[in-house]
Amino acid sequence: MIHFTIVRCPECRFPLDFNLFHISSRLGPEDAICFKCKTPHQTGRAEWPFENKKSLAHFFVFSIVCIVLGSFIVGNLLFATYETWNGNPKPANIPFENPFFMSLVYACGASLLILQIVRTVLSYKRRQAGLGPTQYNLLSPNLIFGVQMKVIILFLLVYFAALLKFKMSV
Repeated sequence: MIHFTIVRCPECRFPLDFNLFHISSRLGPEDAICFKCKTPHQTGRAEWPFENKKSLAHFFVFSIVCIVLGSFIVGNLLFATYETWNGNPKPANIPFENPFFMSLVYACGASLLILQIVRTVLSYKRRQAGLGPTQYNLLSPNLIFGVQMKVIILFLLVYFAALLKFKMSV
């Protein structure tokens, strides 16, 4: 079972944000506006730079853990997709000795590191610009709300497409 937290608008209960395993980097705008009813509310997040050292340490530890775990999870999913597409739908174990798998892991780790850097820069720019509450957006072009779930869903769609191709070719 996957545990997640759904943040809802206090007025209309529209889902605004969600976190896997009840954890968050806490990086983002302090105030946001509901996508549906346009009501402003507190998000529980903070813009860069954080006001205290505890929040800054939380962000760095969270980022490192997410980059390491995410690189292996997404790298494994991409490798499984590659294997399935090529007719081997069930690799036995995580193939740490396979150079292609490890290159996927390194590429995913670098991508996640770049994503965290971009989120930090955008947060810093929002704070410097003194912008007011942020409008929630389902597509999250500013990379602040629930981007990880959209990426995971995209990768799962690619994986299931590869699985479907394999099943149709058998």
